[in-house]
Amino acid sequence: MSKIDKFYKIYFIVGVLLVISCFVTSNKGLDKKNYELYKYSKEIESIVEEKVWKGLRISDYPVAIKAQDMEYVFYNEEIKKRKEILPVLAATAYRVDGKMNVLVPSYDELGNVKEFVEGIGDESKMIKNSFGFSESNMTDEEYIAILYHEAFHAYQFTHFKKLEETEIKLDEALMIKIKQDEVLSKYTKEEGETLYNALTAKTSELCLINARRYIQIRNKRNKYLESNLTKEECKQLVNSEDFYELIEGTAYYVQLKVLEILADKENYDQAIKDTKELGCSKHKYYESGMAMLLISHKLGLKITDEIFMMEGSLYDKFASLINNI
Repeated sequence: MSKIDKFYKIYFIVGVLLVISCFVTSNKGLDKKNYELYKYSKEIESIVEEKVWKGLRISDYPVAIKAQDMEYVFYNEEIKKRKEILPVLAATAYRVDGKMNVLVPSYDELGNVKEFVEGIGDESKMIKNSFGFSESNMTDEEYIAILYHEAFHAYQFTHFKKLEETEIKLDEALMIKIKQDEVLSKYTKEEGETLYNALTAKTSELCLINARRYIQIRNKRNKYLESNLTKEECKQLVNSEDFYELIEGTAYYVQLKVLEILADKENYDQAIKDTKELGCSKHKYYESGMAMLLISHKLGLKITDEIFMMEGSLYDKFASLINNI
């Protein structure tokens, strides 16, 4: 190697080190792990698009990772720093300057809170959530899966804007009333058990039997609601259930399928196990929506392809497919 070649090689190395030094200095405050996890989430996006949801690419959206009151925005091979968009700890898809952004807390912040606000861009539709993981035991795989959960919201509201405009009224008093109703609690318990049995069935026949059983129980529960709630209460509940199963149930499905791709069997299996006890909070809709999609795929039914373009709720589509087998 000539002296000139050596000079240019040394000059290049020094230049690279200076760039890295400036980059690290300008982005002080965000732990290196966040960069690594975002990078890996991009590396698997072709697998996610092929095996989970066609058209879903995390690189299509600015991903803003929040550390304290600042956000580090990853997009188009660049990282920009800005003040936080939302003054709360939130994992969400949120429209910024006309484009859907993915907003998530940093790995450390998300792993050290019991609950955070999760949902979609309209604050009225966000709910407190923990995604089911222990605040002191979140895995790298779970964080990447959450990135994809929120990226899927960005996908939903970029391609199907009518979803963003859907008006949903969250009535906490109504949820408490339902939780205290012993008959409804019984139906919810039975729904969870049949979903779990369908998800864990060893054969397609057993899966189908439990899927049909779930539909029967849910229809009985809906008739009970019509008889024991006011017309307005019933409408609020059904609209809320339909909305969250379609929007959050599908996103939770994506989250679990990413865990599956990343071979995080422990957390995947725990999420399936959790469906056995749906509970009466709004998070039950994440679980029931996710379960209906997994059951559909287990039975070889294609329900994701046009799910946001078809009329009717996710449950209506699921019940129609199951009943026509």
